[in-house]
Amino acid sequence: MTNISLRLVLTFLSIQALQGQELDGYGNNIANPSWGSSNTQFLRLSIPEYDDGLSEPRMEGLPNPRLVSNKILNQEFPHYDEELSDFFWVYGQFVDHDLVLNRGNSGETVQIDVPSGDPFFDPLGNGFAKMQISRSKTFGDDAIRQHSNETSSFLDCSAVYSTSQERLNWLRTHQGGKLKTSEGENLPYNTIDGKYSSEIDFTAPLMELNTFERPEKYYVAGDIRANEHPGLSSIHILFMREHNRLCEELKSKHPEWDDEQLFQSARKYNISYFQAITVYEWLPLLRINLGHYEGYDLNVNPSISSEFSTTAFRFGHSLVNEQILRLDDNGNEWSFGSISIKEAFFSTQEILNEGGIAPILRGMKAQNQQKLDVGVVGSLRNFLFGPPGSGGMDLSVMNILRGRERGISDFNSIREAIGLTTYNSFYQLCEDSDIIEKMEDIYEIDNIDPWVGMLAEKKVGNNPIGETMKVIIQNQFESLRSGDRFWFENDSFFSDNEKNQIRNTTLAELIERNTNVKNLDEVFKANGQITAILNNEGNIIDSYNFKLFPNPFFDNVNIEFDSNRSWIGNLVVSDLSGRRLFEREFAIKTGSNLISFDLQGLSKGTLIFQIFIDKGVEILKVTKN
Repeated sequence: MTNISLRLVLTFLSIQALQGQELDGYGNNIANPSWGSSNTQFLRLSIPEYDDGLSEPRMEGLPNPRLVSNKILNQEFPHYDEELSDFFWVYGQFVDHDLVLNRGNSGETVQIDVPSGDPFFDPLGNGFAKMQISRSKTFGDDAIRQHSNETSSFLDCSAVYSTSQERLNWLRTHQGGKLKTSEGENLPYNTIDGKYSSEIDFTAPLMELNTFERPEKYYVAGDIRANEHPGLSSIHILFMREHNRLCEELKSKHPEWDDEQLFQSARKYNISYFQAITVYEWLPLLRINLGHYEGYDLNVNPSISSEFSTTAFRFGHSLVNEQILRLDDNGNEWSFGSISIKEAFFSTQEILNEGGIAPILRGMKAQNQQKLDVGVVGSLRNFLFGPPGSGGMDLSVMNILRGRERGISDFNSIREAIGLTTYNSFYQLCEDSDIIEKMEDIYEIDNIDPWVGMLAEKKVGNNPIGETMKVIIQNQFESLRSGDRFWFENDSFFSDNEKNQIRNTTLAELIERNTNVKNLDEVFKANGQITAILNNEGNIIDSYNFKLFPNPFFDNVNIEFDSNRSWIGNLVVSDLSGRRLFEREFAIKTGSNLISFDLQGLSKGTLIFQIFIDKGVEILKVTKN
């Protein structure tokens, strides 16, 4: 063999060693090569249940999903988490998209009647309105309907690199190991070189976009959902930038390496950081600690279960705020302002062009996410991907229907399947008497939709999630770690010192070395204002002796306030969808204060008052007659 041929063989073998995990996950488990790979069947933790025993969605004897949404899941005013920031739910969505993808089959739909007089979807009360979702794509030829995971089950940054070699080839520059970028080091556009100013590349990979206003030029990423909202896109951009930064670092250490060696090495490091941040920084905030890594177990199947993907890991939909906060480097609201979440859907490019990802990252760190409960904000319940009648949908309805059309068992059956005792009453399931009453009006204890049941389930100790959700999520991540042959702690590519360094890497570090956002600490912990909730009478037990009255009001509303010093406050009035209707600063002096606001120009109905005061922000549901 010639020296040139020998060098080529050695180079090929070194690249093979660097590559490790195939893009689609195939061959990770040598004995069972399809385990965890893309386009393979979801596991089932419980016996599938269909109305005909084979494939018809579970609808018989179950309540109308929109009725469930309106009665149980309607969040009329915010309930903020006292600890966690918006980073928690946004990063969680990125993790979900890395692990799970099952697109709808446009040829099959599930349709329900909208309850007559629904304020958003049947405002005229004619009773003819419908809601429908596409059914999930089927998989295999079993008599009982099954479904497949279109992405790999592993924590492998497939959201960045894709599971498709063709898509990845397009995303790469093929120079210096790097990925394509657009202006401002953002995701590449669907153009010949990724830059917005260049000509469209009609061979560029397709992405999920607003079907009513599909842009001519759009961002392209490893996962098709990267354009959904700017918070999600910002996490995509972070990991894309980290890959390119790693290429520069590796090139300086190994100037002899070619494009493929640089790319594969950077990909390995990037995946390892993603694994460590997810399991050792993000997951423990759900009070799920996987403990010491015991090594790879070839008998563990890491594939995603239907119950995880369709019910338990959709808890994040309860955490979403009505707005995406944007802040400048002084912590003040960005000059372009914050964005209503309903206006942010598939508006990523326009929003990032107003200042990049830095204002969004600062806002996500500052703003407390919503509390994990049965409440879902109006923008997701009534304006998902557009207004009613123009593409708008109810995410809660979609989640309920998704469970039913995939044959997911009822809540109690899932508990039994995973080794937990079943509930005999709603009082065992839930501690909130108001929620219990609402659930008793709609459900029987043995026919609860599992996603609803998991959100309503009482929390044990300091756990932010209920027992059922915790068991499913913990078991899934344990199998993802121990069943991954290329898990970074099992990978001989990394030295022991590197493994320790990777294990301790935080998302704050990735942000600080890839943006101008500095001085971060724990990004999943909020540094914003902790929010208190007032009751309908406007009373709060507080050292400031704060009170808003009257409620309901006609044209004028008053704030009565005692303060031990002078400062400036602010009143923001919004409708239930989050649209701002009124904003006014007010001065507080030392001692007793009575401030009146003339709101006669506002329409009648339920309003949300946010009163920004010295200690934080008080939020109150108020009615204008």
